[in-house]
Amino acid sequence: MKQEILDDSHEINISKIPDFLSDNLMSELKEVISYIESSDDPMFKDNRFDGRKMTVDPQILKKIQFLYQEKAEEVFGIKLKPSFTILAMYSEKGNMYDHYDRDMCKYMINISIDSNCEWGLKINDKIYNLNNNEAIFMSGTYHQHGRVGELNKGQFVHNVFIYYVEEDFSGPLW
Repeated sequence: MKQEILDDSHEINISKIPDFLSDNLMSELKEVISYIESSDDPMFKDNRFDGRKMTVDPQILKKIQFLYQEKAEEVFGIKLKPSFTILAMYSEKGNMYDHYDRDMCKYMINISIDSNCEWGLKINDKIYNLNNNEAIFMSGTYHQHGRVGELNKGQFVHNVFIYYVEEDFSGPLW
């Protein structure tokens, strides 16, 4: 995995790695996404945002969090422990305002799973576009981040968020 440092002007670098997940993991994730997208179960509705379905800590994401913890430690240069994970599926009217995350989201891997459009990821006023199966390593608590605009009819973006904290973190993990 070839890491590209996108911004090293901060305490925690912003890096990108293409072709991040194995083909098998990508296939498994797409099956889970297909199930959730076809479901009317209210447990997947995110009432905080229009155009977003999500699930927290599905088994497949906990597996990815475990498998890629060493890579996260290498990229961030610190010993980590797992926090939580999110699978988010954005569609028409999907949006994400600029924000900082809670303490349990300090070290984040944002992985683009599937999309049919470019939807800029804004981090500290710089805009990055992710291809499918690219990962951005950043800090949810240190870097202000959000999305540019909202998705239009027929557009979709599916993302995975993997969170870690310092090994000695003692706060809540969700």
